[in-house]
Parts: sequence; structure tokens; C-alpha cells
Amino acid sequence: MRLFILLGMFLSFNLHAAEVFNIVCERADVNNEYEFSMVGTITVASDGVSTTSQLEYQLKNRGNNSSYTNGFFNKNGSLKVWEAGTILVAEDVLQFQFVEKNSPISYLNILANYPKNFSSKLRTKSGLVYKAKCFIN
Repeated sequence: MRLFILLGMFLSFNLHAAEVFNIVCERADVNNEYEFSMVGTITVASDGVSTTSQLEYQLKNRGNNSSYTNGFFNKNGSLKVWEAGTILVAEDVLQFQFVEKNSPISYLNILANYPKNFSSKLRTKSGLVYKAKCFIN
């Protein structure tokens, strides 16, 4: 009987467990692009939809004398997964989306493990779009 109780407790615990992803976004350092870099964690709830982020970012404006802006991003969002091979990529691609109209960052779309530069986008409230390449570390 104790075995069944312990097994039930174990299964119930696993259903409520969340998964944590360590995200790294790198900029390509191209002078004619608005780019961002980012590091941090995204926690995905067991339902696979709700996410909470704790990300530190740096925005780089385009031009030879670029200005930089640093900040933290902590919002809820959503997750979509493309399994390996479904979009001609050898590994799983994870898309994290965050939308917050009344925040300095109004939109963040992280396309992790997609091999092309500038596949992830961050849009500020003023409408500027910054780009980066992101992956799961």
C-alpha cells in the first residue's frame, strides 16, 4: 500500500514539474542592423504553454558609433516546438513569444536553435526591431 501511495505522490509531482531553458542570443555585429544580445532562463510550466522569463538583454543601435541599452526582461509568454526535421533543421526548434504592449519591449520572438542569423526579433515600444541568433545553452 505504501508503494502505491509513494508512486502516486511521485507521478503527481512530475505532472507539476516545470522545464527550464537557458537561452543565449548573440548579435552578428553588423553595422547596418539593429541587434540584441540576451542571456537568461525561460521556465515552461507543465502545460507547455505558460512561460516565465528572467532575461538580461543588451540592445545595439545600427551605425559605426552604435549606442547600447541594457535591461532586464521578466514576462509571461508562450512556447511552440517544431520537432527535428519538420522545418528542415536537424534539431528541435523552440519558439518563445512574449507580447506586452505597455512595456519598453512590446514584442519578443525567440527562435532557439534555428541556424540562421537574425532569426529572433525584439521590438521596442517605439517600433524599432532588433535581431539576433538564439540557442539553448
